[in-house]
Amino acid sequence: MRQEASLGWAEALMRSEVDRCLPDHLRLTGEYTRLRARALNKQETLECAGMQNPSLEAVGLTAESLLEWHFNRLGRPVEPDVARYARVAGFADRHAFLRAVLREFCYVLFKEAASRPT
Repeated sequence: MRQEASLGWAEALMRSEVDRCLPDHLRLTGEYTRLRARALNKQETLECAGMQNPSLEAVGLTAESLLEWHFNRLGRPVEPDVARYARVAGFADRHAFLRAVLREFCYVLFKEAASRPT
């Protein structure tokens, strides 16, 4: 219990430092411009498709199939404790994580559809 509490304290302490330093690190590595452009394109693409806040039902997925898609893209098995994984990744909860993954799914789907020859 003591180790878990210490880990939680350390993560909370470091999170603000990481949040503060991350943009500078991304600029130094040359990734900031690319990631910013992708984020803006994703926002615009989802807005144009009316999918700023998609639902699993609208997309025809279950939470399990969405998680399989996400973790397959990462080349790893689905995490057994998705809520914990989401918190460690910086999301408020499992729902916020699923929403972000669903937005990514929709974005990838729209980009793949747009790149197919007609």
